[in-house]
Amino acid sequence: MTKFTTIPKIPMPKFLNDFLRSMSNSPGGHALKKWIAVGFFWLIVHITIKFTDSDNLVMVLGIHTGFLAVLLGLNGFFKYMNNKNLPKAPTDTSE
Repeated sequence: MTKFTTIPKIPMPKFLNDFLRSMSNSPGGHALKKWIAVGFFWLIVHITIKFTDSDNLVMVLGIHTGFLAVLLGLNGFFKYMNNKNLPKAPTDTSE
């Protein structure tokens, strides 16, 4: 029998609760996100190789380019927001 726990008042199985908690900035969360990214990458590669032919090559390249641009933009945005929220390092003005 699955043990149920709660994340803010929502009952869910323990596995799902642990999965959501591991998506934090902990080392375990980073490893999980990397494995999910690698799996998603290989899934996209497999589908692209299987269904791409000379008739739709330009459209597939356009979709992949747009997708990559969006992912890089989101990554840059979240890095910026994370750095913006970090405390400022004290500056030494004495000479």
